[in-house]
Amino acid sequence: LGANSEMRVETLQIAWHVREDGKNDPIMSLSFYGRELLATSGADAEIKLWRIATPEGGKIGASYVCGLKAHDKTVNAVRFSPDGSVLASASDDRFIILWRPDQARCKTFRDVTSSDDVSIQKLTGHLADIYDLDWSPDGQYIVSGSIDHTVLVWDVAKGEPIWSCKDHSHFVQGVAWDPLHRYVVSQSSDRSVR
Repeated sequence: LGANSEMRVETLQIAWHVREDGKNDPIMSLSFYGRELLATSGADAEIKLWRIATPEGGKIGASYVCGLKAHDKTVNAVRFSPDGSVLASASDDRFIILWRPDQARCKTFRDVTSSDDVSIQKLTGHLADIYDLDWSPDGQYIVSGSIDHTVLVWDVAKGEPIWSCKDHSHFVQGVAWDPLHRYVVSQSSDRSVR
């Protein structure tokens, strides 16, 4: 926020991830692309895209754009790449999925209006549920953490892990890449940060 900027805080009361029986499933993660597009992931195994709008002097609102479904289980983490060209998701199904706008239909995620507008790439390497992921500042790599006690660093262009660490003795529940691109940090239910 700049010196002349102000932050607005409002609670949106929206049924974000609703099951067929009408009950809400938990939202596990969210990520913004710019100021107007929000991706959410949930226990319903789906990613949903939302347009966020603030009419002049009005209340903040969200409108549903579309659902992206390729995971079989809860989607624990969703993150747009630093340039917004790729959306990465991590799930209890052990996959990371990279979602990209289909260039024949859409130039950016702002143009996506249905699941037909995106292509997917599945990354495999973890042996159990993936709890978290994060992008490197340059968008070339992803770090992920799993209940298999491992942290993996992925080369996005190659679609494969290039580094693995199994220093934790329990579930890896969070990962982060430092903004200066020097460190990767992980935290675990073994009560350690590495």
